[in-house]
Amino acid sequence: MKKVLLIVPLSTLNWGEKNTGGVDSVCQVLLSELQNTPSKHFHYRVIAFDPTNSVASNAQLTQVHQGLEIIQYNVAANTTNKWLKMPSLCYQLSIIRKEIKHYQADIIHSHLISWLIFLGAKAPLLATLHSYKKICRKPQGRLNNFLYERLIPFIAPYFITRYTCVSRFLKKQVEPELNEPIDVVYNPLNPLFFTSRKPELSNDTIRLVTCALLTPRKGIHHIIEVVECINKQNVNVELVVIGAQSSPVYFKQLTALILKKGLQEKITFVGSKSTAQIISLYLKSHVGVFLSSQETFGLVPLEMLATGLKVVSSNTGIVNDFYEHNIFGDHLHIMDSKDYEAIADKIVNIAKSPLDSGSLIEETFLPSHILQSYEACYRKMVNK
Repeated sequence: MKKVLLIVPLSTLNWGEKNTGGVDSVCQVLLSELQNTPSKHFHYRVIAFDPTNSVASNAQLTQVHQGLEIIQYNVAANTTNKWLKMPSLCYQLSIIRKEIKHYQADIIHSHLISWLIFLGAKAPLLATLHSYKKICRKPQGRLNNFLYERLIPFIAPYFITRYTCVSRFLKKQVEPELNEPIDVVYNPLNPLFFTSRKPELSNDTIRLVTCALLTPRKGIHHIIEVVECINKQNVNVELVVIGAQSSPVYFKQLTALILKKGLQEKITFVGSKSTAQIISLYLKSHVGVFLSSQETFGLVPLEMLATGLKVVSSNTGIVNDFYEHNIFGDHLHIMDSKDYEAIADKIVNIAKSPLDSGSLIEETFLPSHILQSYEACYRKMVNK
């Protein structure tokens, strides 16, 4: 049985209890599937870096079963002396090199390319791209931006054997810059989202829901404008916004916009929620709205569709992959995120006609299918 060293961001081993969004959420679903359905062909050791830095003791090893073990580390070194604190990336790479030496993996697979440089590994390296350079990356300080948007993407191809991208959209963006083979492997959806919807919801009020980190790229301000347009039609409407405050400045702008438009009673921010809580909020809604300006994948519209919601979305990420082939028909409506009146009219028209699209999503994004795709990549690498 071949050995895979899998390197991921992971905030908890209690799947869905908490997550920091994005890659953390995806990796929880993948590992949950590996826990429930052990691989017949590969043994996995997982290096799990906690983005919240809340691991009580580094190098905590959990033997999940005979084919899966997870070793947890904080994402940054814990020390009160800033002069002795190792830069986070150097600290992470030192841990990975130590685990490579100990585990002797046949394949090394990371969900961040920064974890695959200067490892001195003989095993082939697989990188999964969830973002690339400036594509779907939140800007940080100048030095951080230079490191992760320019230097690491320049260095990484000298080490990486093969790539996967989470959408055809992202693959098209990176292909001109990479000579190594690139496969498209979609992100999985948590099976909990494939839940039967209530047969009917009251139509007295149109209930909208969105879910995203509160950053400008996610377009919450556009949705507020849409709520105003619906409200002006004398239609009762409510919006629930799920997601953590990632940018205090942006959140302040959102609250000011709501106050200016007099929508305080129409819009509720509920913060970060567990998977079960998100599903509960989706099941109480008529329409899911997602008006992000850019996504490499974009889990949220798919999760909404999986629960049976009608979805109005901007044309980005995985939505673009499937919309051009009309796979979701009347369940998915692609709109210009700034055409507020058109979006408002569409929502009013579709809110009263619920349909179930869950089975369409399930066929493509089941975690078991996604893991099979990754293991097909592993076989290509070890059989060269």
